[in-house]
Amino acid sequence: MINALGVVGWGVGGIEAEAGMLGQPLVFLTPDVVGVHLHGRLREGATIANMAPEYGATMGFFPVDEATVRYLEATGRTEAEIGAFRAYFTAQGLFGIPMPGDIDYSEVIEFDLGSVQPSIAGPKRPQDRLNLPDMGRAFVSLFSASAEDDGYGRPATELERQPTGWACRRPWAAWP
Repeated sequence: MINALGVVGWGVGGIEAEAGMLGQPLVFLTPDVVGVHLHGRLREGATIANMAPEYGATMGFFPVDEATVRYLEATGRTEAEIGAFRAYFTAQGLFGIPMPGDIDYSEVIEFDLGSVQPSIAGPKRPQDRLNLPDMGRAFVSLFSASAEDDGYGRPATELERQPTGWACRRPWAAWP
């Protein structure tokens, strides 16, 4: 996966790609680089994304360290491949997690991993993110809201009668 294992990359839009194919000059603005200092522990079931338009980032970059080497070992890389990997990133000064103050970031954010909530967000409106524990209530609300309010206009009681969804109140084994 790109932006994993120390590789930085991001896509360009159609206009930029077309200009590049036609040999036209292309100017990219240097983006702000925000350092994020992670501390604490993730809750059970939480994941951190490497690309998240929900928070306005083009990409996220996690430096390589001993945990990365353990991953390479666990996924069957040879000692020679791991040695080359470590030697390359060490020679570039990119092996290990930078200490606070080592890099001149545009901004630094302190982030407690314990505050991460498992959630869902659609690709069209990522700002409408829902915490997973709130999903059932949101589903019922949207199901019964009118079409004018972006709902389905169905009574919530209809969910209890339908044995086809996770919102059914009867246990799976009780279905005919």
